[in-house]
Amino acid sequence: MENPVALTPTISSSDASLMFNLSISHWYSCCIYVAAQLGIADELEHGGKTAAELAEKVNCDAGALYRVLRALAGIHVFKEDETGVFELTPLAATLRTHAPDSMRAWILTVIGHRLPLWTQLLHSVKTGRTAFSEVYGEPVWEYYKHHKTDGHNFIKAMENLTAPVIQKIVTVYDFSPFHTIVDVGGGNGTLILNILEAYPHCTGVVFDEPYVVKVTAEKVEKSGLAARCTLAGGSFFESVPAGADAYILKNILHDWNDEDTVRILKVCAAAMTANSKLLVFEAIVPEGNTAHYAKINDINMLLAQGGRERTEKDYAGLAARAGLAFVNTTYIGLEACSIIELRRAV
Repeated sequence: MENPVALTPTISSSDASLMFNLSISHWYSCCIYVAAQLGIADELEHGGKTAAELAEKVNCDAGALYRVLRALAGIHVFKEDETGVFELTPLAATLRTHAPDSMRAWILTVIGHRLPLWTQLLHSVKTGRTAFSEVYGEPVWEYYKHHKTDGHNFIKAMENLTAPVIQKIVTVYDFSPFHTIVDVGGGNGTLILNILEAYPHCTGVVFDEPYVVKVTAEKVEKSGLAARCTLAGGSFFESVPAGADAYILKNILHDWNDEDTVRILKVCAAAMTANSKLLVFEAIVPEGNTAHYAKINDINMLLAQGGRERTEKDYAGLAARAGLAFVNTTYIGLEACSIIELRRAV
């Protein structure tokens, strides 16, 4: 498919034209957000409808909705036929709520309550501080406790994006040397349950905040793996279950600044034996000028959580400060995740 946002305004040079297209890319993002928020893809799942028919269903202005859908059809998100009926395209189908590869919750998060953060990027660049409290008056995790819909969308977005990553992890990485595995900050248990299913000799622990593991308990019980998967509540700033063969930190450390990251690593190191491994699952910032997910998500982390994405060298340096030694990095073929192996320093 050709570049869906390659426009040809009256700009003389190709570089200026490219810069123009980059500068208005958020216009399309906002149109996609409107379609996601209104549930347009869900309305079209069983057949096409006109903008007027859709507007009646979702309670909005038919003329304005038509203009949004027409713009999106121009970049292959929806398709308009000669009678004015809009239909799903493969791109639009990802906006369905229950699609296997649904992006709806992600769109509602990053182009919903997180979009205003980007208007404060200059503030964060000048001060080095997160923009979330500047915009919403409280840190991101407190905000999600008080705004249940946004919190639900964020969790659902993470679940949808994590599912294919977890499948890749379990396929590529060899967990067979381990018998006991602790997933630190393991959330809803999806990763550890997938590992246990693939490696019947393993037992696992989901360690997270008490209110999280309380919810996770039901999922573990329904999984049929409860005999091999236990739950433990606590804070990874204080202690984690001791003596396991492997500890996992998946997408935890990028949420935190360097000092807090070292604190978390020290707690894990204290729980490890001489033979234990700590597996850090994170996007790794590559060297050079190539575009990469980790480089732009690093700005997202700056704005929202005050954390950061890091290079392999960064992680090795932080590990050393925590009494851990870098062993190896396994690249699994996804920009969003690589696996850094650490052990206790001799």
